[in-house]
Amino acid sequence: MFYICRFYLQSVYIFLLIHSLVVVVFYKIVISSPLFKYIYGCDEMAYFEIGMVSFVCAVALPSVYFCGYQLRRLGAWTKRGDKPKDRVGFFLVTAAIVGFIIGSFIQPSWNKAAECRAAAGQTGQSVMVCTFLQK
Repeated sequence: MFYICRFYLQSVYIFLLIHSLVVVVFYKIVISSPLFKYIYGCDEMAYFEIGMVSFVCAVALPSVYFCGYQLRRLGAWTKRGDKPKDRVGFFLVTAAIVGFIIGSFIQPSWNKAAECRAAAGQTGQSVMVCTFLQK
């Protein structure tokens, strides 16, 4: 059971790290291109915003790592093995920074979804369609 949870948490953590790197590279290359700005007519920083989601992700990502680390320690303790030798402080700080960056990229979509939820009663339009398919 511990190994399933540990594997799951490590998989989620690795996925989030890789996904954040892909998102940063994607936004750096594609979104900052003049063609994208011409087609979608967006401002330069319309895809990056600091808000509540930034701070929630900055807390959530280190929490996922720390829970996985504690599960690995518990697994080592139950089998009388050696404790993991991770540099926990480094990984927690790194996960917090990466979580803050991920949250900053999610924040504009969150704000737009909030506006769409508020306007959904008057327009009758789906929140998903309003959030992702409209400019």
